[in-house]
Amino acid sequence: MTIIRPRSRAADRFRALAITAGATVALALGAAATIHANPPRRPAAATVPDAYLSLATRASRGGVFTAGVVARTVAPGAAETWLVRVADRDGRPVSGAALRATPWMPDAGARMQPRRVDAIAAGAGVYRIGGLHFTRPGWWTVPVRITAGRHADTVVFNLIVPSTAVCPGEEGAG
Repeated sequence: MTIIRPRSRAADRFRALAITAGATVALALGAAATIHANPPRRPAAATVPDAYLSLATRASRGGVFTAGVVARTVAPGAAETWLVRVADRDGRPVSGAALRATPWMPDAGARMQPRRVDAIAAGAGVYRIGGLHFTRPGWWTVPVRITAGRHADTVVFNLIVPSTAVCPGEEGAG
């Protein structure tokens, strides 16, 4: 003979709690797997506002210099030219410095060709960096190494290159 005992309310609540907890864990693991497999992407260049451009004056990584892009020549399909003003940490213009830009595209691992572009002094702490060939649309970082006397440091600029401003030429390779 089999005796069937009626379930208690406590057992029913425990069973419901266990089912809810299991479902919550399964949903959380599924969401985590989805996010890991499909990480969030940066918005396309066309949807990024101009405020995302980061060419304003800023301190170098080590605080030795400040630098900023004071003028930018951009023509669709042509190489860009930047005028960069360099000052010491007290704001005095730095003359006689050597500047080298090494643009790269972090999302694609692409480097600009040529890989490095040296600047030409334009006077009063301003330097002309020409021949910036951005061959792909998207986010680019442009580290600029500044060497003046026995001091050296790097300033990094960021910009979004829209597809209409891509410069034809060799595509960079990582």
